[in-house]
Amino acid sequence: MVLRLNGYQAPHRMDATLDYVAAKLETKQSYADYMQGAAREAASPKLAEEPFFLKPPYMLQRRRDGKPLLVLFERTSCASCDELHREGLRRKQVAALLSKFDIARFEASDGTDLVTPDGRRLAVCRLGARARDPLRADARVLRRPGQRGLPCGSVRAAVHLAGALDYVASGDYRKEPSFQRYLQTRADGLRQRGEKVDLWK
Repeated sequence: MVLRLNGYQAPHRMDATLDYVAAKLETKQSYADYMQGAAREAASPKLAEEPFFLKPPYMLQRRRDGKPLLVLFERTSCASCDELHREGLRRKQVAALLSKFDIARFEASDGTDLVTPDGRRLAVCRLGARARDPLRADARVLRRPGQRGLPCGSVRAAVHLAGALDYVASGDYRKEPSFQRYLQTRADGLRQRGEKVDLWK
């Protein structure tokens, strides 16, 4: 297997991906490095900053009585990342839940060292690779890969993001191991309170 992708890829990214595989570039360059140059989007060349992001040095160990940890892996020149900051994180139902987390944000290719939640020293890029590995069983409650093609500021994205944050912050993951079932039950509850929710738009 040369490459595995999660979720939908926008056409310009899929074209670049097919070029990468067809030219057998995996032996010469990492996919991430190739895509940085081959699939540029009209987006900010800098990562967006938020006042609630943890500051270095990054000591990510957790205390039993502490907040859960939310780790965002982003990249520069990423229109979806820009939209997440411009709209997704500003939506009322999302913003209300962010204060319940310690939030660390990293560039996925960053080589800076940090201390992981289990107390080990590791480079950010290695932590990002571990987070993308579906076979790892670290102390991770929920992993949500980016959803290409779904605008981060859209209603559906906000419903899913707020649901994911609430799932962890409320501790409901202990009672309901299926996030999809939890999300459906949560949406039903919102509808009963008169709120309009459509998980599929």
